Amino acid sequence: VTGVAGAPPGPAPDGVRAEAAALAPPEVASETAYLDAMEQQLGADGEAREHLLRAIEEDHFLLLEQRIEALTPEGHPNLREVLLRLQEDRERTLPPSEFFEIAERYALMPAIDRWVVRRLLKYCATMKNADRAWRMPLYCVNVSAATLRDGGFAKHVRGQLQHWDIAGSRLCFEIHHGAFA
Repeated sequence: VTGVAGAPPGPAPDGVRAEAAALAPPEVASETAYLDAMEQQLGADGEAREHLLRAIEEDHFLLLEQRIEALTPEGHPNLREVLLRLQEDRERTLPPSEFFEIAERYALMPAIDRWVVRRLLKYCATMKNADRAWRMPLYCVNVSAATLRDGGFAKHVRGQLQHWDIAGSRLCFEIHHGAFA
């Protein structure tokens, strides 16, 4: 897995966490408690980082697409938003709100964003090879602020486009306005 070098070590001992929460301002303490609860839900005994790494390595994420319809006739006719879910088991998938903050905490967003690009382009190549009449929509892919700072991301995208023989003009990267703050 690329893009995870320098990730913070595992969770601090419970006593250290409790002390830090007690000394933190209320808004920070509540955020810490919230992230700790998410971490417990995502992986037993605080193994959320390893859980997410395994999800990347073993393709436990799921890509969905949502058609975007133009409000006017001259709008783009074939536009899709790429959505990501974490497949926990056969019955349960988690939306990004359930795992993105943990992924950010452990510097895993660039690895997840690379996974999304790799899997999306592989899917498109499969569709193109199965049906020569298939035309790739313009896919809108959200990327994190951490990915924007990842110097190797553009090279990764370029390599994946070449590998799968896909036109880069069919990708649109969406960047949250908070990434520039």
